[in-house]
Amino acid sequence: MIGLGSSRTFNVGDDIAARNTCAGVIRHFLDAGGRMIDSSPMYGSSQPVIGYALDRLGKPGGAFSADKVWIPAPGKGRQQMEASRRYWGVPDFDLMQVHNLLSWEAHLDTLARMKADGQLRYIGITTSHGRDHEEFLKVMRSEPLDFAQFSYNIEDRTAERELLPVAAERGIATMINRPYQRGALFSKSRGKDLPALAGELDCSSWGQFYLKFILGHPAVTCIIPATASAKLSFRLVPKQDPEKIAAALESLLPREEWIRFSTRLILHAKAQDTVMDKVRELGTVEDLELEDVCRRGYGDVMCVESGGPEPGVGCAGRGVITAINFLEEEGAYTPDLDFVFYDVLGDVVCGGFAMPIRENKAQEIYIVVSGEMMAMYAANNIAKGIVKYASSGSVRLAGLICNSRNTDREADLIEALAARLGTQMIHFVPRDNQVQRAELRRMTVIEYSPEHKQAAEYRELARKITENEMFVVPTPLEMEELEDLLLEFGIMEAEDETIVGVAESA
Repeated sequence: MIGLGSSRTFNVGDDIAARNTCAGVIRHFLDAGGRMIDSSPMYGSSQPVIGYALDRLGKPGGAFSADKVWIPAPGKGRQQMEASRRYWGVPDFDLMQVHNLLSWEAHLDTLARMKADGQLRYIGITTSHGRDHEEFLKVMRSEPLDFAQFSYNIEDRTAERELLPVAAERGIATMINRPYQRGALFSKSRGKDLPALAGELDCSSWGQFYLKFILGHPAVTCIIPATASAKLSFRLVPKQDPEKIAAALESLLPREEWIRFSTRLILHAKAQDTVMDKVRELGTVEDLELEDVCRRGYGDVMCVESGGPEPGVGCAGRGVITAINFLEEEGAYTPDLDFVFYDVLGDVVCGGFAMPIRENKAQEIYIVVSGEMMAMYAANNIAKGIVKYASSGSVRLAGLICNSRNTDREADLIEALAARLGTQMIHFVPRDNQVQRAELRRMTVIEYSPEHKQAAEYRELARKITENEMFVVPTPLEMEELEDLLLEFGIMEAEDETIVGVAESA
């Protein structure tokens, strides 16, 4: 059976023209005899787009609705699934799966109870990452599953070793994602003749050939390719090695000279190709490969720049989420990684900051701040944003990092601000000209002069983050409280009401 995936292709937001195109895809799919439609909260706006399409098509009968629970907080699973059901506009889901094994023990228990109560027909688990196969197999062998979803195609045949045999052995139906390797298979076969075998299989295109290869395996139940065309033819546990972590942290501290490319010092480079730049170049994220945007630098640090829309158009949040989803789905977050840092600029009004939190991509938030008035305003506003999203996920404020600007009583001021927010100042990073000397050589201080006192500061910051266990929902200050704090430390002068409304003397 051929199903319809919605990852990326249905993530079109509120664009009516694009939504109508997606509705056309679903109509063509159903008319051709397709039934299973698959989505996930991970797929951006795909769920409401599916709901829009089904409503536009008059809520056609016969569609098999498959979705996923994907939230780290077990107690929020039912709430998320109910939101998904409302997006779709269906009475109940046919199939609900635990996406990428996130909090699978608790969520599977919830799904089993829902199935017993008649709220679901089938339950299962999914993975997009080959690194999950060991745990995935454990769950397949031990839990009463109806479905298992994983990757399998003519080039990536890892599933043949154990996943498919175990599924057959235990009577678990299988859903196959990435049948075309995100379009990579078409890039390899473009301009080449079909093999002679294609005629025997009644295949007139490479797409049909790739799908029939998968369907040829007896343990395959359904394939879910994603398409945008109606022509049917995306808290790592800290380990050790603070040295390279320190180098990464150092590179994240804002410097006016290189505000866009925070990885350049690690890479000894001027600029790195960003995810969004490559997407624009290729025309689609489906043709993007990890090696196109991932670069290893000093200390074996893997560097990726998300990029964003063209200047003056759109929001940085789209670039950030596109990049994160791409890295997740392509298996970039491997077990050998010590940390994953998302370095974002701006205030809570910036999507680059808000989107990773809203989408449950971030757990520990470290706010880089200085003793300047506007920096403190921004830090307090970020704390307000964390409070907003804390109730729906696991995001917490982990502390303030004071990147010194040599203002008066700076360390004391940030300590006081941290206390008012209910958190801690993780570390005070002093300014030193050694930073500029290293930057001129496109190097971090850790690499350029590892024995320098400034390098020791970054190592200490890394140590404190590694050992940090204080994660809080902050208590942001009201504007009057923040201004009182600034007045107390002499950062802001008291207003002289006698001069208000008085023009300059002639």
